[in-house]
Amino acid sequence: MFNQIENIGQKWVNEQLSLLNDTQLLLQDIDMNLGKHLQNFIDCLSSLNKNDRDSFCKDHVFHNWLNKIKTEILGAYEIPDFQINSELLSDILSLLHFALAVLTESELTFSVNRSVTTRFLLPVSGLFFDFNSISITQEKLFCLYFPKSKSILINNKEHKLSNYQSFESIKIADSNFAFFADPTEDEYTIEFDNEIDLPKWISTLNKAMDILKTDYSSYQLVTNFTSYLVPLKQMEIVKNLSFSVRNLPNVIFKNNELTPYLIAETLVHESDHQLFYSIEKFESFWLSDVKLQKPIFFSPWRDDPRPLDGILRGLSSFARVSKYYSTVLKTFDFMQEEIELVGAMLLTRLRQSETALNTIFQSCELSSFGKQYLYEIKETLDNVNAVTKNFHQYNRWNGIAVNSMEIHRRNWELINTQK
Repeated sequence: MFNQIENIGQKWVNEQLSLLNDTQLLLQDIDMNLGKHLQNFIDCLSSLNKNDRDSFCKDHVFHNWLNKIKTEILGAYEIPDFQINSELLSDILSLLHFALAVLTESELTFSVNRSVTTRFLLPVSGLFFDFNSISITQEKLFCLYFPKSKSILINNKEHKLSNYQSFESIKIADSNFAFFADPTEDEYTIEFDNEIDLPKWISTLNKAMDILKTDYSSYQLVTNFTSYLVPLKQMEIVKNLSFSVRNLPNVIFKNNELTPYLIAETLVHESDHQLFYSIEKFESFWLSDVKLQKPIFFSPWRDDPRPLDGILRGLSSFARVSKYYSTVLKTFDFMQEEIELVGAMLLTRLRQSETALNTIFQSCELSSFGKQYLYEIKETLDNVNAVTKNFHQYNRWNGIAVNSMEIHRRNWELINTQK
């Protein structure tokens, strides 16, 4: 499963489509007109080419809209005298059709309620609009979209749509952060950065993707599990900060560190987290409830003790990063100074991963699926180890990695024995 990137991505898409169909059947029983509206959307979604359909299902905006529809339906079935928010559901369905109209280059008329929908971001295309930016007082907004345009008529007046600039399939979300607000698992005090040098970000992302393209599995991972890159303000204490969260699929938060090979590492690392979260939807890594795990284990990457689940997620990502570095060192034309930095990074990530691997093995807490996943990681690390020994700089890089690990462990023990 560790190496079945496309299969995992497709399984996640199929699950979303299954949930969508189940949602339609339930909605049909509650409100026939809304149910028909959702069925029309499903039919149109099914007619898209596979790439657009899969990208749509993976987009966090679609994920969010589907969850809102499901929440209303569950309320209707489970809460006595619950009244579904028909205006909210109608607006969501209109925007779903609008998103498809953009992709299929089709004309569309639709309406939304201003008190319900204040802004929208469309899946895949990255087009967005804030109704608060226009001076229209009417509650009901009647909209007309013309094919291939980046504007809509709202109550007969044309308004330009905004869009996030992108490179390949990755959009850089450098404004309107409300679309990505309040990640529930944010462990950092972060600020979004709305003053980035966007051309530099695009240029550097281009270089990072060029590096990734020389390692097919890494490129495959990133293109399957990253859709948005959200800039964060630089933090002095964490030079290369990044994170992603379960409730925002295919979204990566990253600060303003713009070294191409480090951006590529971030994309690999966080895309693997998204892959891991996808697997968790249909497989269990552990014998017991993961929520019962205690944060007591040494982390090769962090200063605080971690639960086994955190160690395994980190191991999965850094094993993938180790494989990325071991491949691109052979396939990409780095400058000599970069080779030394990347080589030391490779051995450091490898030694960190081996330490985490031993921790997980010794725990004896994995399910049969978890064991199989771990063995695939071990096989990957063994292959990386064999590759690294062919570099004539191996002893020097390994010495740097071992020294770095020893310093980290001493600091970790000092910090955590004082608590």
